[in-house]
Amino acid sequence: MKIYTYLNYCRNCRQAFEFYAEHLGGKITMITPPDRFQPIRSAYLSLMADSVEQAERVYALLTQDGQIFMPMEETFFARRFAMFRDRFGTSWMLLHEK
Repeated sequence: MKIYTYLNYCRNCRQAFEFYAEHLGGKITMITPPDRFQPIRSAYLSLMADSVEQAERVYALLTQDGQIFMPMEETFFARRFAMFRDRFGTSWMLLHEK
């Protein structure tokens, strides 16, 4: 089984995708015409960091000019966990497991 993620952006699609590709190692496979835009509703992308240092670096990068729902902290299930929306409007859960 495979899962594919499709992200929708109103005016900053290319900017968001290029940012993610540069900083998160993503690969842009397609960008479609803007008439297909529908806002994201109640969805989070989850990033599993390989280390505390990587989690903190990505957290600082993605929360800049964004909105933090749960600040990064240690929890019973993770060395680091955070929930936030980045400046492009994408909601994230970021964690480094225990």
